[in-house]
Amino acid sequence: MHIDRCPRPDAFAAPAPDLEREHTLREELADLEAQLTRHTEAIVIGGEMAPLVARMKALDRRRVHVAGVLEALVRVERITPADVRALEEEILSRLGNWRALLRRHPQQARQMLTKLVTARMRFRPHVEDEERWYDFAAECTLGNVVGGVLHSR
Repeated sequence: MHIDRCPRPDAFAAPAPDLEREHTLREELADLEAQLTRHTEAIVIGGEMAPLVARMKALDRRRVHVAGVLEALVRVERITPADVRALEEEILSRLGNWRALLRRHPQQARQMLTKLVTARMRFRPHVEDEERWYDFAAECTLGNVVGGVLHSR
């Protein structure tokens, strides 16, 4: 079995920067930090402690979340076409290793395929002159089959 085409030509394309989302996240982060500063000042001048501290905890949780989302967004935007090509090569290499492993152990291969294939496989027969063959299509998930970390430079 071989993969002769990728169903989505853009599957290995580098992501486009989402500048609007990045700007929105940076604005929200600045607003959260300003609110935290104001709440701290309110505590210093003698404001009601319990509700101010509770609100500060909620603001800080949101700040940490937004900062994490922003960091992930910026990291993804730094992925270069070379990184994408390296990832594609790694995925194809791992798929080749899996193919070899599945050929050597057909019983386990059947069990693995039932976990990977997420919908009914469709087979279509072809007859051309004296030659007969089937092509097939299936929706699959790689789940934890292909995993790893891609670092930006």
